Amino acid sequence: MGRVYLTLTEARHLLPLVEQRLSKLQEWHRQLVELRSVRMREHEYHVETQLFILRVRKKYHYLLFKFYHELEKLLEMGCVMRDIAEGIIDFYSHYHERDIFLCWHVGEDTVSHWHEVTEGFDQRQPVLLLLKDSKV
Repeated sequence: MGRVYLTLTEARHLLPLVEQRLSKLQEWHRQLVELRSVRMREHEYHVETQLFILRVRKKYHYLLFKFYHELEKLLEMGCVMRDIAEGIIDFYSHYHERDIFLCWHVGEDTVSHWHEVTEGFDQRQPVLLLLKDSKV
């Protein structure tokens, strides 16, 4: 599968589904970090301890599978995941025959910023600058 390019309208249309899926990813990410912190000491060979660790590991791997499955869906929709914990997502788009990223952050009502593909979140600019003279 190649790169997915979206117009501003298309990216904005996908946003409710993106938000829903990202919310799941963020929750699973928090749970995975917590589960990953559970460790068994080298000499704990009690059956109860081993069962507990086994169950923790099963849950971890199950959540990991769900996490990557959901992440794959977002990527197939055209999302470029920048930061799951912070909720920063980019969408490839075109502007004057070059690639750019439309940028969205959790808490924003819509996709309202963009930046060059060689830049990041700190360099983003309002999409109004793009709309003045082009279709995005």
